[in-house]
Order: sequence, then C-alpha cells, then structure tokens
Amino acid sequence: MNRNFNQLSVAYAVSLVGDWLYKLALPLLIYQYTGSAFYMALTYGVTYIPSILFTIIGGIAADTFDKKKVLVLGDAFSAVVLLLLFTMLSIGAHNPVMMMFFAFFLSTASAFYYSSHQSIIPEIVPDEQYTSAIARFRMIDNMVLILGPPLSAIVIAFVSAEIAILVNGLSFLLSAIIIQLISRQPPQISVIKISDFIRFDNIQQKSIEGMRIAFSIPLIRRACCVFILVNIAISLFFSNFIFVLKSEYQLAEAQIGLVYSLIGIGAFCGSFVSKLILKRLAEYQTIMLSTALSMCLCLGLYFSSHYLQTALFWALITFCNAITIVSYFTLRQKLVPKDKLGIVVSITRTMVILCIPIGSVAGGYLIGLLMSSKPLILISLGLMLMATIYGVLGLFSGEQSPQDESLNDQAKEGM
Repeated sequence: MNRNFNQLSVAYAVSLVGDWLYKLALPLLIYQYTGSAFYMALTYGVTYIPSILFTIIGGIAADTFDKKKVLVLGDAFSAVVLLLLFTMLSIGAHNPVMMMFFAFFLSTASAFYYSSHQSIIPEIVPDEQYTSAIARFRMIDNMVLILGPPLSAIVIAFVSAEIAILVNGLSFLLSAIIIQLISRQPPQISVIKISDFIRFDNIQQKSIEGMRIAFSIPLIRRACCVFILVNIAISLFFSNFIFVLKSEYQLAEAQIGLVYSLIGIGAFCGSFVSKLILKRLAEYQTIMLSTALSMCLCLGLYFSSHYLQTALFWALITFCNAITIVSYFTLRQKLVPKDKLGIVVSITRTMVILCIPIGSVAGGYLIGLLMSSKPLILISLGLMLMATIYGVLGLFSGEQSPQDESLNDQAKEGM
C-alpha cells in the first residue's frame, strides 16, 4: 500500500482507539444514572438517527467536494462535540437526555464522514488492491475491538468515564491532523456553491440517481437486502449487550472489557480470513456462506448459559459478519462507477441502518418487559433464516458476481 493509504489507516486507527473509550463510557454513565435498559437502548438508537437523516447528504457531499476536506472537517467537528460533552459532565450535569443530544451530534459527523472515507479509497489505491484495502480497514476495526474494550475499561475504572470521553475528543483532533497531511492530487471537481449543494432539488436529483444505480445492479440490490436483515438481527440483541452483561451476568467493567475483546478477536480473524476466501469464492457466494453460518451460531447462542460461552458464540458471529462486510464492500467497490460511489455508498448504508434504531429500542423494551434476552435471540435467529433463504434464491436467479462474469467472458473468448 502507498503512503497516502497508510496515513489514512493510521488516522482511522487513532480515532477508533479513542472512540472505544466513548462507546464504553457513555452507556455505562447512562446505566449508572438511570439503571434502565430502555434508556440504554434509546441512546443506542438515537446514534443511528443522523445516519438515516444525513447519510445521503453526506454521500452527495463526497461526490461534490474534496473528500479529504470532508474527512478533516468531520474529525474536527467530532472533537468539538466530545470536548463539550466532557465539559458538561465535569461540571456535574449528568442529564441522560443531554447525553443523547451529544450522541446525536457526534453521529451526525459520522454520517458525513462515512461516505467520504469509503469513496476516497479508489482515489488512493489501484483497482486490484480494493479487497486488501477494505480488509485492512476491517482488521483495524477489529484489532481495536480487541484492544479497545480492556484499555477503555482500565481508563474508566482507574480514572473516570469523563476522562475517557476527553481522550476520545483529542484522538479526533489527531486524526484530523494526520488526514490533513495526506498529499494526493484530488480529482477534478466542478465548483458548486454551498447554497446550491443544500438545495432540495439537488439533493432529490442526486438521491434518485444513486437509488437508480444501486437498484439497477441486481447483486448490489440483493446483497443489500441480506445485509439489512443480518444487521437488524445483530443489533436487536447486541445493542442491549452491555445491559445483558450487567443485569443477567452481573459482570464488572473489566469482565465486560474481556468479553468485547474476545468478540474483537473473532471479528479480526474474520477480516483476515476474508482476503483468503475471496481468492477462491465470489463475493456474493461468500456473503451467503457467512450469513448461513451466523444463523447456525445464533442457535448456539440461545443455549449458552455462561458469559464466556455467550462471548464465544458472539465472537464466531462477528467472525462471519466481518467476512460478510468485506465481501459486500468489495462487491460494491467493483460494480459501482467511481464518480458515483459516494452517493451509492450512502444510499445502501441508509437502507441497511434504517431499521436498526427500531430494532435496538424494541430489543430494550422486550428485555425490560420479559427480563430475559432469550426471546431476542430467537427473533434474531428468525431474521437470519429469512436472510439466508432470500439470499440463496439469488444463487439460482442467474445473477452473477464480477468473478463469474469475468470467467464467462474468458470462456467466450476461448471459443
């Protein structure tokens, strides 16, 4: 990989390490001051609302402006939000509703950041390195998932949750500086005024165009639907996982950090293995294989009775999910035109996450009502089964992956 990609990777890793402090600190603060599964799930759901509202606009911004500038501004805005949250907590204002507002604004920056981060990859790496580039980002994600929770738990246990949030704010500042130092020649972008960019008719036109491109590619359309069902299944339970670990298993912060580390190991291994699998299987077939395995693992999760057993099954589920993500992202990078990648990424991401807040809040309500996480696992199992059946039908529908089309073209040339 080249220097620009390495800098982008380092910036991403720095912000993720800090972000884990926030991800663990905020729900623990909500639990500390409310003791409510509903409040914890509601906070989790609130973080997805900006993605639903603004991701499409973020995708249009990625295709309209210099992606590097969008990334720098996103990191700077996130730093300001977290520093303000730290200030509020430091003066003793522990209002859970206000914490949700800060979570909302932080996720707003992420909605703009995501599309630019995904669509800048083709600008700084050659086509043949897409899979490796995406896999590296997923490996960074999952390596931080291994190291982040225990380090975050140590900081929170021995210092404070407030300091953890401060460190996250500083990590975003450092990430912004590293990205600003990337020296690449940006693509030619037509000059557009901010007032023209935010016009409703411009947003509507770009959104319709992105949806047309996304829905006109059969494999992207079907893979996205599978991904939606899988994400709802996972978020329904996982959004309430900290509450389950605290209420059902009575775990301390250090034990919660251990559980998340085990889960991170599974996800990291999945990201690493995905590169090897995709050398032998097409992306769509890989997605369906990992989805079917996740469904089987949900059944094992239902019968687990010890928190380490639960952690092990979740590690295996995230192993499969990491393979799904790398395969799905690679498929999207290959099939979508580069100059439209930002809006298509935002459209498909919005579709994927649209139902997650509903799932997380419904999960929190059901856990509070039934005082057990087992019904949620059964619902997740059912959603995984639906995803598997729908996805497998695509294997017999004549829809082809890029590798399949390439093999067919080669066969025709040899005739």
